[in-house]
Amino acid sequence: MNSSIVPSCAVVSSVIIADLIGSVDEDLEFRPRAFSRVSQALGAAVNAVAVACRDNGPVDQVIAVQRTRAMAAGPTCERAFGLFVENLLSASAA
Repeated sequence: MNSSIVPSCAVVSSVIIADLIGSVDEDLEFRPRAFSRVSQALGAAVNAVAVACRDNGPVDQVIAVQRTRAMAAGPTCERAFGLFVENLLSASAA
C-alpha cells in the first residue's frame, strides 16, 4: 500500500482533527466553510501518516509529502499538521 495516498477510511478521529485545528486557530470553528476545508485537508494528511505508522511504512517520507500538502492548504492546516507530527514524535519517544 502506498502510504502517501489517503486511505478511504479514517484512522484518526474527526474529534482529534477538530481539536488540532482549534489548538492553532480558535476562531476557525465560527467559519464553517473554512473549517470544513481545513478539516478535510488535515484529515487526509494525518490519516496518511497514521496509516504509515500502523503499517510500518516510510513514515518520514509520508510526513514530508503530507507536510507539503498541508502547506498548500494554508497556514492553519500547516500549523495543525505540525502540531500533530510534534505530538506523534513526542509519543513515539516516550
